[in-house]
Amino acid sequence: MKRPATIVKITVFVCLIIYSPSFGSENLSETMIPETLTPGLMHLLELVDRQKQVDFDSRKVAEVLSFIEIPKQQHVLYYADKKTGSPSAYYDFDVHRKLEDIIKYAFNPDIPAIAMTPSSTRLARWQPDRNGGRT
Repeated sequence: MKRPATIVKITVFVCLIIYSPSFGSENLSETMIPETLTPGLMHLLELVDRQKQVDFDSRKVAEVLSFIEIPKQQHVLYYADKKTGSPSAYYDFDVHRKLEDIIKYAFNPDIPAIAMTPSSTRLARWQPDRNGGRT
């Protein structure tokens, strides 16, 4: 298994599964991901839910990771079923670069950080709430 490439794919997958990106004029067919991935996606969403105390269980996301690793059809936009409670999209593509190059671009002080942010990512910041926490 190519560990750095897998980490990048997982990160991109998790970032994109919640938000629907726009793809401009590219003609993509839409395909729902297998329903067997829903429990793994729900586990990932529970991990970031502030109201739940959930420990990461790699067995629960193993099928999601396997899906990320398999070759995909070109020009297909995958989405999860509505059970996740969020609009979702996953688009798998090859950047035709080494991970080393991507990291150099991502952390280059001469390139604004927004240049490496997927267009689907919503930018926000934490706001203090009345109880001293953050929302």
